[in-house]
This record gives sequence, C-alpha cells and structure tokens, in this order.
Amino acid sequence: MKAIVVGDNLLPSEKILSRCGPLREAGYEFQAFDWLAPDRNELNRRSLNVERYGPEAEPPPVGLAEAVRDAEILLTHLSPVPRAVVEAGGKLKIIGVTRAGWQHIAVDTATQRGIPVVHIVGRNANAVAEFTLGMILCEMRNIARAHEAMRGGAWYNRMVDPNRCFELGGRTVGLVGFGAVGQVLARQLSGFEVRLLVYDPYVPEATIRAAGGEAVPLEALLRQSDVVSLHARLYPETEGLIGQRELALMKPTAYLVNTARAGLIDQAALVEALQQRRIAGAALDVFWEEPLPSDSALLCLDNMTMTSHVAGTTLDALYYSAELVVEAVMGYLYQGKTDLLINPEVLSNG
Repeated sequence: MKAIVVGDNLLPSEKILSRCGPLREAGYEFQAFDWLAPDRNELNRRSLNVERYGPEAEPPPVGLAEAVRDAEILLTHLSPVPRAVVEAGGKLKIIGVTRAGWQHIAVDTATQRGIPVVHIVGRNANAVAEFTLGMILCEMRNIARAHEAMRGGAWYNRMVDPNRCFELGGRTVGLVGFGAVGQVLARQLSGFEVRLLVYDPYVPEATIRAAGGEAVPLEALLRQSDVVSLHARLYPETEGLIGQRELALMKPTAYLVNTARAGLIDQAALVEALQQRRIAGAALDVFWEEPLPSDSALLCLDNMTMTSHVAGTTLDALYYSAELVVEAVMGYLYQGKTDLLINPEVLSNG
C-alpha cells in the first residue's frame, strides 16, 4: 500500500513523515515530494494565488500526477492538488490536508470520483489567538512604536493620541467570527475581565453564552466595542465585510485587529479611516498583497501595527497539524467515519 506526502518550505515532507507512524504500522509505504519556492515571500505569493484562483493557478511538484497513480493516500499542506492529479489517482481512497483551508484542492473533482477529502480545523487556533491578543496589546499600548523609536535612538514616551490610550482590562471586545480561533481567544480574554460581544450567524447563541459572550448583530458590535477583532472565513459573502459604512460605526477610540484574511476589510476604506483618525488604530497580520509593497499607504500610518502573516506559524501548530491529519485519515479508513470531511456527500454517494 502506498501513500504520498507533499510538503513545502513551511512544513517539509520529512516533518509530515515523522508524524506518519500509525500509517506505517498499518503497512503503508511512502513517497515524498516538496512544493518548494526560492524563499518565504515567493511561497506566500504562490499560496495566495492558489487561495484566490484555485488549484490550477500554480503547478504542483513535477512527477506528482505520475506518482499518485498507484497511491491510496495523498497528504499535503500548501501544495496545489489540481484536477489532473486527482484524476490520475485511480486508487486514491482519501486526500488529507494538514490545514483548514482547502482552496488548493480540486475538491469537486475528488467528489465526482468518490474520494473523500479531510482537512484540519483549529490546528493553529491557539497560536493565532495568542498572537491576536498580543497584537491588541501591542497596538493599544504602543509597544511596537516604542520599540522602534528606541532602535532609532529616540525615547518614545508619548501616545499617538493621548486622548485615545486605554487599558484592555474591563473594556468591550467584539469578535467577528467565533470558530476555533475566536473561542480560544475568548478564553484568553476572560483574564482581562472584558465584556465580550460576538457576531457569528453560524454559531448557536448557546455556544457563545457558554464562552462568556453575548451574541449581537454586527452593527451593534461595531458601535459598542473598544476592540474589534476579525476571525471570520473569507467567502464571497464576507469579502469587504468591514467597509466605509462599518468603520464609520466604530468608536473613534476603537481599534480594529485582523489576523484572519485581508479581504474581510475594504483596504481603501481602512486607510482613509486611519488617516483621518476616525478610529484609534489598527493591527494587521494579513494583507491584500503579500509581501506588502514598499509604496503601500499603510507604511505611512503612525496608528498601525503590522506583522508579516505569522500569527499561525509556530512549530507546535505545524507539527500538530500533521498528527491531526494522520488521525483523521486513519479514522476514516479503519472506522469509516470522521467529522473533518470537506465533501461529506461522498459518504451518501458511496
């Protein structure tokens, strides 16, 4: 029995293989590929291209389509799995993705051929939640600005606006999206004794209440929150979710944080709101073009904290994701069930 592993610069195939013990014990032999880019910036560019335009937007590793012909399992992280690869896999029993996003997989083709595709939900939830909390504090308390000023020889002891600098404790935090990351962040915020507002029409109100939150409409959340943090998925219906109208609803003392997807925010509207001090500030880990262009208007703002799409990148999260996908694959192959299927209709079709 044969399994194929496709790694990349971020999660090399050897690291995925090191977590494949249960499959080896079950008798599987492995063939490894790596979807490599010259550097991390190019990897980000290719990954974003696939995320936006699908698995046909970038080529997979050379030889993958040929290798998959006699494979039963295909595991991948960021590498695209286009239609041709899926169609070549005449013996494929399952495709496993070591992350939540699956835009790089030709899922429709897999479904047509009766091949289940499993993904990992919440693999880096703790990492992103921790980072988000750090970004909130960093922007509210001028941590990055003070650090950068000292590196430049200045002693920074003023605020961007002394009338808009508050402590996080006891404030109102609004979470837009309450999946794995939002729920972990809610637990972490409880120590600050914040009032927690949540907007997520797909999560039961009872789940939000159990986490100490209050389910509210988006407009109410924007009007009342001192910090608005985005944790929604990017779909056509959520693209531009925070635009000029929504930013105008926010308090002039409020902060906007995004560690989810850049497309949730209208970039031009955000830049204008920050330039005109309509909100106190923003903290972003994701951008509309990555790497950020050197002429970006965001770089000219003094009420902005930025990081280079690293919120979910920890060794713990990456290696854990490989373990989780192996568990999901084993569960499906040997128990006939998993709650991590992207295309559950293959079960009924089978």
